[in-house]
Amino acid sequence: MSSIAIGVGLAAVSVLGALWLFQDRLIYPAPHYSARALSGLPPGLVVLRDPADSGSIVGFYRAAAGASLPKKLWLLFGGNGDVALRWYELVGPSVTADTGFLLVEYPGYGARAGKPSPASLLAGTEQTLAALAQHLGTSVAELQPRVALVGYSLGAAAALQYAAEHPVRRIVLFAPFTSMLDMARQSVGSPLCYLLSHRYDNVAALRTIQARGMPPLDILHGDRDGLIPQQMGRALAAQVPTSHFELVPGAGHGDLIDVAAARLQRLLAEP
Repeated sequence: MSSIAIGVGLAAVSVLGALWLFQDRLIYPAPHYSARALSGLPPGLVVLRDPADSGSIVGFYRAAAGASLPKKLWLLFGGNGDVALRWYELVGPSVTADTGFLLVEYPGYGARAGKPSPASLLAGTEQTLAALAQHLGTSVAELQPRVALVGYSLGAAAALQYAAEHPVRRIVLFAPFTSMLDMARQSVGSPLCYLLSHRYDNVAALRTIQARGMPPLDILHGDRDGLIPQQMGRALAAQVPTSHFELVPGAGHGDLIDVAAARLQRLLAEP
C-alpha cells in the first residue's frame, strides 16, 4: 500500500509540475507568420522593427491617409491565438486623414523575438509605440495623447495593463475576462488554479485607471461565448458606471470580432 501511495504521490507531483512548467504554452499559443505572409504585405503598411534586432517585427502601422501625424492613434491588441496582421482588413475601412492604426505584435508571436508574459507584453507595447514615434520622426510624448485602445480577449488584458500605466483617450474591449485567475478557476478548479503565474487582473487594472481618470469605455461580448462568459464582461462594465456594455447576438468567442466588424468600424470612426 505504501508503494501505491508513493506512486500516486509522484504522479500528482508530476501533473502539478507539468501544469506549472507548461502553462505558458496553454496561455500563449504564439502563432508565427509564414515567409509568404511577410513577403506579400500590402503597400502602405509600415513594418516596425526592433532597432536592436532587425529580424524582430514589433508591429505594423496603417498610416493616417495624407497626414504626417494622426489626430487619433488606435493601438490594437489581438487574442492569445492571433497575430497583429489579423487586424489589417478589419480596420481598413476606418483609415482616414485623422486616424492611424498601430497593430501591436506580442513578444514571441508573429515574427517578434521574445517570450510572452504580462511584463513583456507591457514593455513590448511601449517599445512598439517608440518604434512608431521614431518612424514618424516624433516622440512618444507627442503620440501618447492621441492613443486609444482596442483589445480582444487576452488583448483586453494587454490594453488595460497599458492604460493602467499610460493615460489614453478611449478603450474598447471585446470579450474581456475579469482575471486570468478567474479563468483558471473556471477551467481547472481550485486549488490547481493557484499554480497560475501570469495573473492578468482586469478588475484591478480598471480600478487603477479610474483612480487617475476613466476615459470612455466600451465592452462588447458575444451572447454565445463558450470560453469567456459574458458575465465577466458585464462584471467589468459594472466596475465603471459610465461604461457601455453591448451584447453581440449570434457571436461566440472566436468569431466575435468578425461578427461585430461593422460595429468595430463605427467605434473606430467616432471622435
